Amino acid sequence: MNNMKWKPAKITPRNISRGKPYARISKNSVTFNAVAARLIEDIDQYLWAKVYVGTIDDETTMLAFKFLKEEVPDSLPTKKQSKNHKGVTFFSRDLVKNYFKLSGIGVIYFQLDVEKLDDTTLGVHLLTEKKLTKDLGLDSLEEQLNNLLK
Repeated sequence: MNNMKWKPAKITPRNISRGKPYARISKNSVTFNAVAARLIEDIDQYLWAKVYVGTIDDETTMLAFKFLKEEVPDSLPTKKQSKNHKGVTFFSRDLVKNYFKLSGIGVIYFQLDVEKLDDTTLGVHLLTEKKLTKDLGLDSLEEQLNNLLK
């Protein structure tokens, strides 16, 4: 070990999402990053959110999180990250299971685009089979899976 030479590792910071509002989906939670949370003025005053489902042609394409100061039926409590990190998390395994999965694949674990819909509402753009197949130019989700398994 005395003969070991040390030099700094070459690491390129990954700032892909810097400045971009997104929601990170995990097994049982949806977390808005700090950029998304800042889209709602004085977000710390909102302790709850009611979730609404948006559809186009009978396909769910967006979820809207309406931030609330008081609890209403079927609302979710907010969990603030910390003083230094201003993100907001909602814990709900049912929410993730019901809206952030694709048939045949299961739950999708990554980040999704977020936009401000009004002064107290953030919209999360869902990945849909139609969107995925259109974006990738494939005929179906099954074709995508087959390509991945080759």
